[in-house]
Amino acid sequence: MSNEVLINFDQWYRQQLLPFLKANLPHSDASEVYHYALIPWGKLFRPQLCASLFYDLMADGTASKQDINNLAHACLFLELHHTYSLAHDDLPCMDDDDVRRGRPSLHKQFNEWKALLCGDGLLNLSYLSLSKIESKNLSLLFKLATKSMGPCGLIHGQYLDLNQESTINFKFLLLTHELKTARLIQLSLIIPLFLNQSQQKLKIYKKFWRAGYSLGLVFQLIDDLTELSDPMKSHEKEINPWPLHYQKLCPEIIKHLNILEKLKSYNNLYHLISLYKKKMGQSLLENHSLIIQKYPQLQNSLNQILREFS
Repeated sequence: MSNEVLINFDQWYRQQLLPFLKANLPHSDASEVYHYALIPWGKLFRPQLCASLFYDLMADGTASKQDINNLAHACLFLELHHTYSLAHDDLPCMDDDDVRRGRPSLHKQFNEWKALLCGDGLLNLSYLSLSKIESKNLSLLFKLATKSMGPCGLIHGQYLDLNQESTINFKFLLLTHELKTARLIQLSLIIPLFLNQSQQKLKIYKKFWRAGYSLGLVFQLIDDLTELSDPMKSHEKEINPWPLHYQKLCPEIIKHLNILEKLKSYNNLYHLISLYKKKMGQSLLENHSLIIQKYPQLQNSLNQILREFS
């Protein structure tokens, strides 16, 4: 992936994120909570998806200053929204996680109400960033974003997950993963179509919506699989799909990997996905023996998946 065609996230950090936070956070100790949630950032997987496809879709390979500004605001929207969801995810009333990105989660570092309000604030800031995009497609983008992330989208996925509806049957499992995880990834791949002023680009909407679903599903199912090597809380054991559905999950993953292979003509995006696959393959390989030791019935499925990720 060429550094020349992708957004410079170090520059984005200095020129976009920090000034945005300075202008829109209160001048009080509350700012410390927001900065702790956001900085240092994580893998920036969703912003990188957005940026890579954005440049793949550029007809002449160049982007105007306004294009870059729009992309930066879009990337900031994605990261703010993702971080808000993590802040709420980790709360004791939800997943009750004490660690996030190798350090105490937000509610452990501060307290529950500060983590809750920080998540609320980040949610609102994300849409503020989205509103700064200058495009004739902004109204359509806002509608798609609110629908994808709202009560029938990501939030409902959280509801299904916490209500353990993913354990009802395989159909509900896929629906939960689609809404909770894939929706924001789908949005990451759709936003570049709206940033591009050509209506022609919107005609490939369904292709990237489908690709985002496939990527999100693989992302979550592989994460579920690697979690089997770690000590899990009772809630995590109950909702992990692999012990129950391993015979269905292996062909499901392979099916979606085949869909992602159709993105080869989008060089930057395909390269980013390939790097992700390589990293996930390494993680599975490192945890292979622990997973098989705990769940010997998964050996054939895990070996087959490893071949796909090698």
